[in-house]
Amino acid sequence: MNARRPRSTADGAQARWFDIGAMAIAALMVGLWIRDPAPLPAYSGPIYDVISCVSGAASIAALWWRRRFPLVLACALLVCSTLLPVVSGPSLVALFTVAGHSSLRPTIWATLLALCSTPVQVVVGSPLRDTDFWRGVLALSLAILLVVGWGIALRSRRQVLESLQERARALARERDLVADGARRAEREEIARDVHDSLAHRLSLISMSAGALNYRREEIPAELAEQIATLQGNSRAALGELRSAIGDIRTGIGSREFSIDPANFDLLDLVEDAQDSGQEIDETITISAGLSPTTTRIVYRTVQELLTNARKHSPDQRVHVRATGDRDTGVRIMMANALSGTTTEVGPPGFGLVGVAERVKMHGGRLTAGPTAAGQFEVNVWLPWKDR
Repeated sequence: MNARRPRSTADGAQARWFDIGAMAIAALMVGLWIRDPAPLPAYSGPIYDVISCVSGAASIAALWWRRRFPLVLACALLVCSTLLPVVSGPSLVALFTVAGHSSLRPTIWATLLALCSTPVQVVVGSPLRDTDFWRGVLALSLAILLVVGWGIALRSRRQVLESLQERARALARERDLVADGARRAEREEIARDVHDSLAHRLSLISMSAGALNYRREEIPAELAEQIATLQGNSRAALGELRSAIGDIRTGIGSREFSIDPANFDLLDLVEDAQDSGQEIDETITISAGLSPTTTRIVYRTVQELLTNARKHSPDQRVHVRATGDRDTGVRIMMANALSGTTTEVGPPGFGLVGVAERVKMHGGRLTAGPTAAGQFEVNVWLPWKDR
């Protein structure tokens, strides 16, 4: 069963104005009959006029509830109209309400009752000569069919409009969902870029400052204090960065960053890490012609893997191999021995989860885990062409 859409205040006021209009039309028809009631039925008498006026007024007032009890009201007025022709006008209004607001089955039953009551009303309620009987039945039947057809047409039009409005609301909701998805994807992209770039740089600063602070007895006290401050600030900055990334991912703090890793080179990235004290053996042989998007992903992947190795095994040598061509795609392998020493600063970040997500979105694969030789190894494959 379909749930009915709640009616707004404006819709309710409009419906009440329609009710008042329907009662006015019924009152007009009742007034016309009272003014010229001929021909009168055989059972009319002195009290008949009073009964007709009271019945006409009561039928008009009953139309106020025509939307709440359409079928019951229409059947009652149709039956009364066979004996009291003054009720014929309000009965047609009630029949129009059934056709305009009820389903097909109640409309058919009410229409059959109205058509069956037509000859009875002509014979009993307003007896005519034999030559006028069929004419009166035909006229009333046509009036009934016209009223029912009008009501069905209005109901169909209203249903079409409601269907179009619901479709428009569904399209608006779908558009909002698509927009939210696009915004969410953009926030994820921004968060990954910020994390991969700034976290890498901040961890380099923290590691360099830590190395200097470890040998603070060999440097002036004032400089050692500044180095300690630098190390503390870099740790705090990294924690705040990861907090900001969480805000970006949830849409709280959306910002724009113009970071284009395609302008950088992997050798420069490795040299920066080596300058900070990280021991790296690299083999980088990637053919020319790699698309900017794939270059960007390769750069971010190597950057994040170096950062993870520096955080979790800072005293171990890292082996990096990056190869690629049009036939085999791009392959990245990074391995380092496991170590109990760690330079983890701040809360855990997104790390390999973000890298795996980025690689998967580009159509690649990532596997990571400890090996039998006691090393932690990460293997990444990326297609040469963009998806």
